[in-house]
Formats: sequence, C-alpha cells, structure tokens
Amino acid sequence: MKKKILIVADTYAPRVDGIMRFLHEVLPRIADDFAITLLVPDYGVSWTFNERKVKLSRIVRLAGYQSLRLSLRNLRTIRDAVKEADTVFIQGPALISVLALHYARNYHKTALWYIHLILWELYEKNLPRLLRRPAIPLFKRLVLSWYNTCDALIVPYKSLVRELTQLGITTKKDVARLGVDSELLRPPEDKAAAKQALGIPPNRIVVGYVGRISREKNVEVLVEAVQRLQQDYPITLLAVGSGTEHMMKLFENTKNTVLPGFVRDVERYYQAMDIFVMPSLTETTSLATLEAMACGVPVVTTKVGFLKEYVIKNHNGLLFPRGNVYTLVLQLHKLIRRKRLRRYMGVNARQTALQFSWDKTAARIKGILERY
Repeated sequence: MKKKILIVADTYAPRVDGIMRFLHEVLPRIADDFAITLLVPDYGVSWTFNERKVKLSRIVRLAGYQSLRLSLRNLRTIRDAVKEADTVFIQGPALISVLALHYARNYHKTALWYIHLILWELYEKNLPRLLRRPAIPLFKRLVLSWYNTCDALIVPYKSLVRELTQLGITTKKDVARLGVDSELLRPPEDKAAAKQALGIPPNRIVVGYVGRISREKNVEVLVEAVQRLQQDYPITLLAVGSGTEHMMKLFENTKNTVLPGFVRDVERYYQAMDIFVMPSLTETTSLATLEAMACGVPVVTTKVGFLKEYVIKNHNGLLFPRGNVYTLVLQLHKLIRRKRLRRYMGVNARQTALQFSWDKTAARIKGILERY
C-alpha cells in the first residue's frame, strides 16, 4: 500500500513560479512511489495528478497570491483531503496551506512544510506603510508558531537551518536543494539569433528579469537603473512575468522594453539575455537566477538568501545591496562595457548551475517523505 501524500499549495497552473516549477519537476519523479493528491487553487487548469481544488476570492490579493474564499464547501474540501492523507506536504504561502496544517494537527497527520519563501519578508513590502510596523512582527511570530507545529521543515539551503534555529524554531529540519534542468536550459548556439527570434535587434544589450513583478521583487530599482543606462547604451529591457497594473506600468513606461508575460518556453528568453538581474528584497534559492546561469548568463543580484552563497563576485556574477540603484548601475555598466567579462562569468555561471539537479532534489524529497 503506497503512502498517501497530500501536496498543498496556494499557487497552481497556469501560474509559472518557483513553487510550480518545484511541483512540475519533483512530482513526476516520485509519482510511482506514493499516492499523490494535490490540494490547490482552482484556476481552471488541470494536471495529470489527482486534484482537490478550492475556489479563490476575487477581492483579496497580496504579493501576487489570491486569497481563499472562506466558504463551508472550501473548508470541507480541505478537511476531507487532509483526513484521507497519511502525510500533508505543505508548500505555502497563504491560507490554503495554513488551514491544511490546522486540520493535519486536528487529525494527527504528519505535517511537513517546504520553505520556498520567507513569508514575513514576502508580505512586508505588500502591506500599506502604516500597517507594516505593527503587523509584520505579529505575523512573523504567527508564522514561526506554524513552523513549530510541523513534524519537520524542509529548507533549500543549509544556512537557513541555522537562521531558523536562531529564530526559535525547534522543529526538525532537513535540507533539499532545488534543481535546474540543465539540458533544457543551456547557452544558445547563436546569441544574435536568440535575440532576433524575440524581435530584438542583435546589436542591443539585453538586460533581463524573470519572475513576479511585485513589490518584494523591488523591480523599481531595475527599471531606474536601466533608464539611466539607456542614455549611454543601446539597452533592451526584457521582463518575463506579470504583476499588478501599477507595477507593470513601470516597465511599459520604459522605452525599449519587451514584456511577454508568463511564458512556457522561458529558455528562449534567458538565451536572449546578455545580463540577468534579480533585484529582490527577499529570496530563498531564486530559481530564476539559477536558470539564467544555466543558460550561460552572468547575473547581478541582491545579497539575500542562498544568492549570497552561490553568486560569487567577479566569478559568475556580481552583487549589490538591496535597493541601491547607484551600485546596480555601476555593476551593469561594468558588464555592458566588458564583453569578455560577460563571457567569462557566463561560462562560470553555467558551471555553477550544473551543480543543481532536479533528480537529486526528487531523490532527497522521496527519502524525507518515506522517513516521516
């Protein structure tokens, strides 16, 4: 009899984000070992796995995540899905996950939580300024209490274990690094052709970004840096992703900007980039950064999460302090002017990304699910 695993997430297809990437890569690799059910939002899209879907509110939306509609039907769906499971494997980061944890405790089910995001950092920049100071410390304590009620936490890098322990998390912690599909995501044979395929002239320097276009990603810094540099260089800004109308206008009002939205064939867009920028205020692994590196693109990122460990200055990328437009401009200027440096860092970026494998991630997850 296979162990019944309930995978809980507050995001789902057709969204393209780190959690969905994790699910799409890991679940097929462990599907033969467990009886898997998904408890996810209803966006009108189905996958090959057994699904329990819940309706979302059309009103509440925070950090790009739409809130659960609090109805008896939804609560019964969550409760019944948890009751039927042996293990509840939570991905976060919102109300569906929290309610699944609540029912898991009520029905004495094993509860595991993969920490894809630092939740209090994610929501901090999305709250109105007047609410941040009183609300975020309380929310942080609440999140830590959720983590302490789990049977185990799974984290994507080792130093996060120490950080969580220092915050008072006594729950057992396991490390399972995320991966990269280095066969699909690889350097282009012809960079100029990769640009032309997207309608971008080959002589333009393409500065790229992939991810949610939201406040915690701090894309305003990227836009301002590019606008300054466009006065001196032929730069095209390529931003793959979507966000609120206000955030999207930042890009729409910047000249020579390409905005394809969320895409399935994201490798084509990475391959057209000369430089990738991750300006985020909060990250854990940042799959988008690793994917850009797999495509041989040098990266410029903030010093957050795992980024400050695998992005090595002047080797595979450059770093800049959070929110510091001046330093970002200097780092981009350095790479724009020095094509050989871009090539050198791009080769090293690819080698760094090759150390991350979805096969290893899935094997690690499988072992953890079997152990608890």
